[in-house]
Amino acid sequence: MSVTQTTDLAPEVQAAYDKRFLLTAKPLMVAEQFAQKRTLGQGKGKTVRFTRYLPLPIRKTPLTETADGGITNKALKTQEIEATVAQYGDVVEISEMASKTAIDVGVKEKVNIVAQQAGETMNALINEVIGKGFLRTRADGDSTYQYEGTVTTEGTKTTLICSGLTQIDDFWNGAYVTFTDPQDKNYGVTVKVTDFVASTDTATVETLPFKTVVGAKFRIVSGYGTLATDVISASVIKKAVRDLKRNKALPMVDGKYIAIVDPDISYDFMNDTEWKSVKQYQDAKDIYQGELGEWCGVRFIEATSIYREDAGTTAATLGDASDTGNGHIVSVLGKEAFGVVELEGGEKKIFVKNGNELGQALELTGTVGWKVAFTAKVLNACFGVNIICGATA
Repeated sequence: MSVTQTTDLAPEVQAAYDKRFLLTAKPLMVAEQFAQKRTLGQGKGKTVRFTRYLPLPIRKTPLTETADGGITNKALKTQEIEATVAQYGDVVEISEMASKTAIDVGVKEKVNIVAQQAGETMNALINEVIGKGFLRTRADGDSTYQYEGTVTTEGTKTTLICSGLTQIDDFWNGAYVTFTDPQDKNYGVTVKVTDFVASTDTATVETLPFKTVVGAKFRIVSGYGTLATDVISASVIKKAVRDLKRNKALPMVDGKYIAIVDPDISYDFMNDTEWKSVKQYQDAKDIYQGELGEWCGVRFIEATSIYREDAGTTAATLGDASDTGNGHIVSVLGKEAFGVVELEGGEKKIFVKNGNELGQALELTGTVGWKVAFTAKVLNACFGVNIICGATA
């Protein structure tokens, strides 16, 4: 059924339903609160632009006693990253007659239900983008499936050639590669490996913005063999923080990084001696939506679900999204790691229609639906770390 905006609802009724929709949907979008945000207004097309800031190099030369200090002004290094929004939505039938001039209690309850679906949908979309898009590491520390390499032969936008990749054919299929050198044009980009050929040391990858060049540094990580017992530990979190600091990822306003987990993950570490419940400091600082507590200098945020993927033995599906996969992804991140289109931007989100508007002869039922133009985009893969781990059943 096609859902189109009705002009028959009284403005105050439409505003009340819109408000209820936002109040229900937004708290479910846990990761969204840490994103760089953009809005998409009516008539502005489907493309949004995010700004990615690159770290400045260290300057060891002292200033001189001249008018300009012996330096020349330089532009702050930025990159504009484009993302295309898509529309998401759904519609349900209701038995109540939807009033056009008053807030209907039955309709209000249905708005809550579809708003929950909308919030969970957008949260899942964000989780998949960041779950695939950040620099990776393994909770079990198995170095067999994690390698820091350098491109040894110029490739293309879809090939990476490194003589250090000496494993057998298909070994790296389903792994993810992140380019880690700020001087490289592909810096801060993560792509998935679709094929590995041992005889040519060549990994075929998803399309990159630029061709791979000699000397470009990267990290490649496969989630192969991750078990339910490979849970995160304090040392794993500290290593993730070390990666973020090395990559000059800025922490949040209080100097802490953020980790996003689900209830299965949080169960495995909340008894650690270093764990601080949010109740121990909630009076001293602002609390994020879904915040559980602090561990190893990282503030932990719980979502109802996070991105998971297949970590089995089949090369054809390894690394693919899977709601039941062994590879849970815990995302530890700093500022400016990813961006989203704000829920408030653009057109109305909730649509209520009665039987008359639906062309029913007896006007017995109505509909409540939602529609959102939305996208999420990783801005710098090196400003976030995805820990591939298991979770206790």
